[in-house]
Amino acid sequence: MRKEASMDQWRALYDITDHLKQMEPWNLFFDTDLLCIQSEEAENIVFVSIMGRAGQCFGYTVYEGMEGLADFDMIATADHSGLPMDYLMYEQSSLCCYWGDREEVPPPQKKNITALGRKYRGRGQWPYFQSYKRRYAPFTPDAREVDVMIRAIGQAIALVEEMNRGQLKANFDAGDALWRIADPVTGQWRSEIAPLPYRQKTYPMLDLADEVLKKRLQLKPMIDVCLIMEFAYLNGAVKDDHEDRPVNPLLFIVADEDQEMILSMNMLSPKDKEEEIVLGFFVNYVLEYGRPDMIRARNPWILTALDKLCEDCDIAVEEENMELMDMIIADLRDRLGS
Repeated sequence: MRKEASMDQWRALYDITDHLKQMEPWNLFFDTDLLCIQSEEAENIVFVSIMGRAGQCFGYTVYEGMEGLADFDMIATADHSGLPMDYLMYEQSSLCCYWGDREEVPPPQKKNITALGRKYRGRGQWPYFQSYKRRYAPFTPDAREVDVMIRAIGQAIALVEEMNRGQLKANFDAGDALWRIADPVTGQWRSEIAPLPYRQKTYPMLDLADEVLKKRLQLKPMIDVCLIMEFAYLNGAVKDDHEDRPVNPLLFIVADEDQEMILSMNMLSPKDKEEEIVLGFFVNYVLEYGRPDMIRARNPWILTALDKLCEDCDIAVEEENMELMDMIIADLRDRLGS
């Protein structure tokens, strides 16, 4: 059950965010230079990324735990993965603050600003907060999330102050990170420079346990068909009475490359598992039509789920030439106005 943040929590978040902005931390950090905050519970770590070094998109992002670090890595390595940024942004979970224009501030947060008597003027001066959660549309943070941001930025400010005083000097290019660590016994905080842990996202690799079914798939004739598969968010917000925040519809799309037509399009619910959707389509398609001689995909949910099966069925897999799918997705979004 969602619990909204109290006005005292919002006041504290605006206070600490205004303080951080006055320090202009983007002059010290690139958005890939993480500040690591570890509380008394050793496993409770959050990672803070400061945005704005390039002179645009000022703000900060808080990633929770090692899964959050994996989400950060996914975003940071987007240029190498080839995955569309508009997919990755909705595939990650994080807590963000942006300094933007008044029109960008969500209505509930405008009411908070007014109620708290805050005064912001000019473009790029209005703070607003977004909670990102995979499968869902960005939404105003709840009470727990606001508390996480308050605690994380409070300790990040201490690191910025020490950097400004020259007490900390990290070589981020060499893998250093700035750490703020609470003693598990006394609760006292200390700062140090230590390596950044490494964590990548992992995806389930599937193999059919039913050997009879696997043999049936292998014996199906090879057909001259190239299937293009992709997951794509519609970048919308759909209210669901069973969820405490709007859903961002996720589609699994399969197209025939030669015919340039959509063969299948499924909308996933937040509880559906990507790998099961992919496997279900693959098995049903091969049983009905035969083994396609090629599958094109770039999404790791698809590539990992089908890796073993495609090898067993002698189906080639390529991760390039996704232009047709990009056109299909753009057309779908245009038609739906998303």
